[in-house]
Formats: sequence, structure tokens, C-alpha cells
Amino acid sequence: MRCLACTFRPFGGLLLALAAAACQMTPPANVSFNTYRVSGDSISSLNQQLALHGPTIPGQGKALAAADISFDPTVLLESGGYGCRVARVDFQVNAEVTLPEWLQKDRASPELAALWDAFSEEALEHELVHVRIAEEHAVKMERTIRRLADPDCSKLEAQIREVIDRVAQEHAEAQDKFDEREEARYASINRRRSRGSDHWP
Repeated sequence: MRCLACTFRPFGGLLLALAAAACQMTPPANVSFNTYRVSGDSISSLNQQLALHGPTIPGQGKALAAADISFDPTVLLESGGYGCRVARVDFQVNAEVTLPEWLQKDRASPELAALWDAFSEEALEHELVHVRIAEEHAVKMERTIRRLADPDCSKLEAQIREVIDRVAQEHAEAQDKFDEREEARYASINRRRSRGSDHWP
């Protein structure tokens, strides 16, 4: 099971919209990170680089950052006089998070560097929320499947597949709703802060 549509999407003034205060978050387990490089000495040049080099999401286009999330399931059944039951179930969440790396940050003004740091923290926080949403649904799959039993193992397998399909759909919808809320929030920030300007506030 895989989710590639967990993204930090570009809109409005990009960095300008995302320079709001951000909280540091500890990455959950089984998360790997990679970066793409951008160059520039102004918000305008950095925005152009982000739009050009950001990760491409199939069917969606460019993003500023992205989380490629997959579920690695293990489900073992056992049968006996009681019928068929779930002996072990585990849905491991793995995520590869892609973030931008600004090559000239060390030579930038303190103000520009601070705004980039706020943007980077916000992007990281956004992607890690996507990971936590996946973890919540992995736990839901485990708990639901663990309670299943049936006299016939083939029927139990069908029930398990039904649970996986249903919760996977719920997971996709939860990820989309989170992105929609975040996009609306950042668009509002951008309108208040930039008013159409491509300069730092």
C-alpha cells in the first residue's frame, strides 16, 4: 500500500506564505529524508527554484515538499478447533520525505536565513503530520483485523481484505482533507502578509 499524494503544495507567494512561526517536531520512526537543491538570494529567485526543482507528484504536478508513504503489512492466520483467527497483524508505516535544501543559506542575510528556517520547519512539520495520519490508520487496521475470526480461513482472508480496502480509502480521504485545510490556511496567511507583493514582509 502506497501514498505519494502527501505533499506540501505551492501556492501564492510560496515562501512568503509559509514564513509563519512553526513548531519543531521529532521525526517518527521509519522515516528517511532526501533533499533537492535550490539556489537564490531573494524570495523571487528562491520561489522560481522551488517551483522548478520541487518533487513532481503524479497527477498533481510540482510540490515544495512531499512524503512518499507506504504500508508494509504482516498478517498471519492460524487455524484449530476454534476455527481460523489472526495470530499476528502489523502494519509498518515507512515514509520517504523530500525537502528543499538552500545552497546559499550560509551566505544569506540573517533575516532571509531566519525566514527560510521558518519555512523549512513548516514544510517538515506538514510532511510529518502526513506520516502521523498514516500511523493512525495503520493502528486502526491492526486493531480491527486483530478482532476478526471465522470458522473458514478463506472467509477470514476476505474480511481482512475488506478492512484493508476500507481503511485505506479512509486514509486517502484524511490525507486529502489535511492538505485542503493547510492550503486554505496558507492562502489566508499569504493574502494577509503579501497583498500581491513578492517581497519579504
